[in-house]
Amino acid sequence: MEHGTEDQDATARAELESIGATVGDLCGGMTPVQIDGMYQRTPFYFRARGDRWRIWIGQGAHVLRASDLYEEREYRPEGTSDEDARFIAGYMPLAEALGLVRSSLERWAGLRA
Repeated sequence: MEHGTEDQDATARAELESIGATVGDLCGGMTPVQIDGMYQRTPFYFRARGDRWRIWIGQGAHVLRASDLYEEREYRPEGTSDEDARFIAGYMPLAEALGLVRSSLERWAGLRA
């Protein structure tokens, strides 16, 4: 799987921060891809591993406990073989992961409004 460039990663991070989110100590990696941080004084944690990505938003997110929002989705880019699909989420490009975090946070904020 092709990974994003540093410019794409920086742009995606800036877009996430533009909605008021701050990224914590975890931002990137492979198997799993992880991102943590705060949004509207609320913690979030994103993890992509195997064939799925997950996000926890709310108290408990940092320890993977019950939180305000838990979202889990399959991740399978077009053209991924069945064999590669088993582990593909763990190699998700960081820019794409940051975009998923941003859309999840915006959806969560809309539910609270």
